[in-house]
Amino acid sequence: MKVLILCEKATAMDTFAKALKGRSGQKRIFASLTDSPDEFQLTRAQGHLLELADPDQQVPSEQSEAYKKWTLDEIPWNYTNFKWIKRPIIDKRTNSDKNSKDLLERIRKEASDKDAVIIATDTDPSGEGDVIGWEILNYIGWNKKVYRIKFEDSVPSILKGLENPYEIIQAQHGRYMKGLSRQFYDFLTMQYTRVATLLGRKQGYDYGVVRTGRLKAVIVGFIAKQWQEIDNYVKIPFYEARYRDENNYEYARKYEVGDTFRYTDKNDAIAEAKTLTDDVPVLKEKKVKRRQPPSLLDLSMLAAVIHDKGFATSLIESTYQNMYEQGYVSYPRTADTKISQAQFDELLPLANRIAEVVGIDTSLLTHRTLRNVHGVAECEHGPNRPGLNVPKSLKELEGKFDKVGVEIYKVLAKSFLSILAEDYVYEEYTGSLENHPEYITKYRKPIELNFLEILGNLDKINLNPPQLGTKAKVFIFTGSNKKPPKPTARLIFKYLKKFNVGTGATRLSTLNELGDKKSGQPLISAIKGAYKLTSLGKLEAAMLSSCYLSNPLATKKLQELMDIIEKNPTRETFNEVYRFFDSIFAKDFKIMQENALQLPKVLGKVDEKALINRNYAVKRYHEVMFNGVKERYKTTYIDHTFTESELAELDQGNEIKIKVTKHYEGKKFTKEIVGRLAHQELVTNEGKAIKWFGFKEDREKSARYRVSADKQYRYWKTVYGHTLTEEEAQLLEAGEAIQITDRIKTKYGYNRNAVAVLEDNADRPGWKNIKIISWGEKE
Repeated sequence: MKVLILCEKATAMDTFAKALKGRSGQKRIFASLTDSPDEFQLTRAQGHLLELADPDQQVPSEQSEAYKKWTLDEIPWNYTNFKWIKRPIIDKRTNSDKNSKDLLERIRKEASDKDAVIIATDTDPSGEGDVIGWEILNYIGWNKKVYRIKFEDSVPSILKGLENPYEIIQAQHGRYMKGLSRQFYDFLTMQYTRVATLLGRKQGYDYGVVRTGRLKAVIVGFIAKQWQEIDNYVKIPFYEARYRDENNYEYARKYEVGDTFRYTDKNDAIAEAKTLTDDVPVLKEKKVKRRQPPSLLDLSMLAAVIHDKGFATSLIESTYQNMYEQGYVSYPRTADTKISQAQFDELLPLANRIAEVVGIDTSLLTHRTLRNVHGVAECEHGPNRPGLNVPKSLKELEGKFDKVGVEIYKVLAKSFLSILAEDYVYEEYTGSLENHPEYITKYRKPIELNFLEILGNLDKINLNPPQLGTKAKVFIFTGSNKKPPKPTARLIFKYLKKFNVGTGATRLSTLNELGDKKSGQPLISAIKGAYKLTSLGKLEAAMLSSCYLSNPLATKKLQELMDIIEKNPTRETFNEVYRFFDSIFAKDFKIMQENALQLPKVLGKVDEKALINRNYAVKRYHEVMFNGVKERYKTTYIDHTFTESELAELDQGNEIKIKVTKHYEGKKFTKEIVGRLAHQELVTNEGKAIKWFGFKEDREKSARYRVSADKQYRYWKTVYGHTLTEEEAQLLEAGEAIQITDRIKTKYGYNRNAVAVLEDNADRPGWKNIKIISWGEKE
C-alpha cells in the first residue's frame, strides 16, 4: 500500500525521517492488511494552512454585502446558513497566501498516487492537530482511506505509533469534531469585536478596532479589575495583642472572621495587652516534613520568571522559538504539563552535561527515576524543557541569542534538573505559651536542601533558625488589609492557569498580541513590569464589563461541551456549542448596549490623542510638499504614531518632541527625543546606498547628556530635575559656579537657589559630574 504520512511542521517531519531513516521508503505499517512492506512518503504542513474566510464569504451572495459592512443590523449573525468556507491562510508579514497555497498544492501532488493518508499531526487534547490534518485533506479533495496515529515527540514513540494506525471517518472522529467546535465558536465571537467597536465609536470613543476574543477578553478584564481594586483600595489598619520572645518569634492567635481580639482602635488592643502577663515559650510539636520539586514550567510561567528580570515577553517568546529551531529547547506551543517516561529517558543521559553548562553540582542529581507527580503515562510534546542539543557553554548561547537566551536556558535547565534531585527535607516546629496555649508560632529548620540548591531559593530560607526563646513579652501588632497586587505577567498567567484558560504558549502569545505596537493599536502596555490598559484597552474593558465572554468560567463551560463532543461526536452534541454561544451572546449583547451608555461615566473625557481618523488610520505614509518637491514619509517612528498636530508641525519643517520606547541589553525604557523631516541615507555592509525621506532624530538634542564645547567630556543635561540652559552650560564649562533659581527636589524636600559646579568623574573617564556645593534655601 502506498501511504502519505502528513506531519504538522518541518521539525516534526525531521523527527519522523529520523525514525524511519528517510523521508520515503518501505516499512510494514498495515500488517493486518498486507504481508508486504508499505511504501511511505513523508510530507508536512506548517501548522494551519487554512483559516475560516471572512463572514461575508460565509453567507449567501445576497447577504454578502451586508455582512461586509460593519453595522449592527446583521447582529446577531444567522450562522445557520453559514458555509464555513476555509481559505489558504494569509501571511500577515507579506499579506499573501502564496506560501500556504504552494504547500497545499505540493501535498495534493504527493497524495495523488497514494492509497491512504496517515494524519501524523500533533495529538494535542484540544483537537487542533486533527483539525489541521482534516482541513488539508478536505481542501485537496481527498476521498480515500484516512488513518491516525498516536505518538509522542520522540523516535521510539513514533515507531510505536506507526505499529498501530487506526482508520478514522471525519464525522465520527471525536477529537477532530471537538477542535472544529472550538474553531467555530471562536469565529462567532468576532461579533463582540464589531459590537464593542461600533458602540464605542457611537459614544465618541473612536480609538480603533476593539480586538477581543475568549482569552483576550479574560486578560483585559483581569487587568482592569486589578487596577480598579488598587484604585479603590483604602488601607484599614488593625491592632492585636501578641507575644514576642527574645529570639524574635511572634506568637499569635489564629484569626477567623468574627473574632473580637482584632481591633480597629489601638487603645482597645492596648487595654487587652494590659491584662496579659509575660509567659514562657514551650515546644508543642516537632515534625519532619518533605517537599517534592515543583512541576516543570510551562512557557507562560517561564516567561514570567524571565520578565521579572527586565526582559520583554515578546522578546522571550521570539527567542525561545529561535532556540527551539536549533534544538536547544523543546517545542514551545505544548499543552502538556507533565513528562512521559520515554521523554524523561531520552533527556536523562544529558543531565550531567546540562548541569555543567548552568553551573549545577551533578552530585545533587541522585533521583534518576521519574516521580508520579511529574510523570504521565503518555503525552505528545511533553512540558517545556531543555532540548537534545546541549550547548558547550552559556557563552555559546549568548553569542547566538543574547542575554535573554542565556536566561531562558538557565531557568529551563534548572527546572528540569530539580526533578532529578531529592526532596527538600525540613523540621517544622510549633511553639505555644505555657499559660496561653492559644498563642502559636511556627518555624522551619532545613535538614536537606537538595532541589532547593538547584533552584536557588536559599535567600528566602533561614538555614540556621534559633530555638524558641525562654521568655515572651506582650506587644501590639499593627497590620492592615492587604493591598491588591499589580497585574504583572506572573500574576496574569497564574490567574489564567487557575481557571485553565489557554496553554502556556497561547497565554504568552495572546499577552504579546495585546501589547503589539506594530499594529498601532495596542490594548495593553507594560510599565515597570506591570501591565496597564491603553485607551483602547480601557474601552474594551468597559464595553465587556460583566459580560460572560470575559469570565473564565465561559471557557470552562466550553471545554466541558467540547469534551462531550469528543466522546460522542454527533450533530446534537455539536449543536450544544452553538446553543451555548447563543445564550451568552444574547445576554452579552444587551449588556454591551447598556455599557456603551455608561462610557462617559466610566471612561470620562475622550482621550483626544487616542482618537483615530478612520480614513487616515489605514495610511502608513503621509504626503507633503518639501522644498518644492512632493514627498511622502512614514507616519510612525519606532513605536510612536504621529498625531495630526505633529504631522502638521513636521510638514512645516518644524522640530518636534516625541516619546519612544527603546531597548538596551534586554531592558526597555521610555525616552523623549527631538527630530524633524530630512532626506537620509544608509550604506549597507555590501556598500549599497539606501535613501529615504522621513523623520530624523537629532541625536545630540535627544541625548540625556551634553558634550562640552571642546569635545573633551560629557555631563548630564539635568540636575535634580532642573534642565541646564545654554548660558548655564557655558558657565559650568568655563569653570564657574551657577546658581539654580528653579526649585529642585532632593530626598529631603525642595530647595531654591542651589549653587553647582562641574567636577571630574574619577570613576568614568570622559565624564564630569554636576556637584551641588550649596543647597540654598529649603522650602
